[in-house]
Amino acid sequence: MFTGIIEAIGEIQGVEKEGANRHITITSSISGELAINQSVAHNGACLSVTNVEGNTHTVTAINETLQKTSLGHLEKGNKINLERAMPANGRFDGHMVQGHVDTLGKCEQIEDQDKSRLFTFSFEPRSDGIVIDPNDC
Repeated sequence: MFTGIIEAIGEIQGVEKEGANRHITITSSISGELAINQSVAHNGACLSVTNVEGNTHTVTAINETLQKTSLGHLEKGNKINLERAMPANGRFDGHMVQGHVDTLGKCEQIEDQDKSRLFTFSFEPRSDGIVIDPNDC
C-alpha cells in the first residue's frame, strides 16, 4: 500500500524495449536504498525493482501497465514521481493507495475555480464489463 505522498522525484536515465515491455532506469535520491523486488510507486503505478546500482534503479513495466498508464510515454530526461510502499507500522500521512491501475482516463476539461481547479475525466469502457463511475474516483 502507498500513501499517495511523493517521496522523491527521479530522472529517467533510459528506457529499453523488450518485446511489449519496457525496462525503465531511474536515478533518484532513494534509488540506492531500494532492494530488488521492492514495490515502488512510479507516477502512482506500482512496479517492482529489478536492479539497483549506486543511485540508480531499474523497473520493468509490462504491456498491460503501459496500456493503462502514461509510463509508456517516458523518455530519457523525463522526471518521475516516486514513493516506496508504506511500512505496516508506519504513519499514514496521505491516503491508502494500492498503486494498481484499472484503466487510463482522459482529462477532458480543466476549469479554474477561485484558486482551485476542477478536473473532468472520461474513461473507456472496460473489457470485463465493470463500469467505472468517475464520481467514485
